[in-house]
Amino acid sequence: MDTVLEIPYKGARDYLHGTDFFSELSALADEITEQDGSYIERLTFRSVARKMCKISLTKPDEHKKVIGQVRYRTKRNNGHVDGWLIESEVTVLSRYEFDEAVITDSASLDKEGRSATLHSGSGYAPIEDIIILTKYLNYSISPITSGKWLFGQIDLLESLSSDYQLLEIRMTSLIAHKFSVSDIFIDGRKIGMIRFIVGAV
Repeated sequence: MDTVLEIPYKGARDYLHGTDFFSELSALADEITEQDGSYIERLTFRSVARKMCKISLTKPDEHKKVIGQVRYRTKRNNGHVDGWLIESEVTVLSRYEFDEAVITDSASLDKEGRSATLHSGSGYAPIEDIIILTKYLNYSISPITSGKWLFGQIDLLESLSSDYQLLEIRMTSLIAHKFSVSDIFIDGRKIGMIRFIVGAV
């Protein structure tokens, strides 16, 4: 089964943002897995996408442009469903405004401890809080002059909820200007891990 992902451009970007993939794929979780209560356990990106994409539950042929993969955790037998993200040739026509400063201006940074904290949600989706906070931490700890810090992968132990009082990103591994790994804590509880890479867009 292939499902078209209705993802617009975010802010001034000319590529589709990982947060919007996550939000759209989360909204489709129960439909795609055919099970209630499913959530994204892992989302990985191989490259950026500039055109409309779809999710396929069948491993695509080599000639198709796979830009990432998603794994859903399902309640039935504690199983999972895998999907491939495929870029099409269809142009993205819509765009919406997004102000990262709403998140970063409220964040607390501990450069020595390599962590960033957000006290209560920003009003944006939880995945947006997580990604922007991680990006803020990465640029603060390891500024770069070439390329951009990009969201590469997230692994979650549970579904994301906006009902939290404290979000903390703790960097656990860093190859300067190339790669980082950070743990995600919500209200002091580790709920996952996120990887960023430096790439061109």
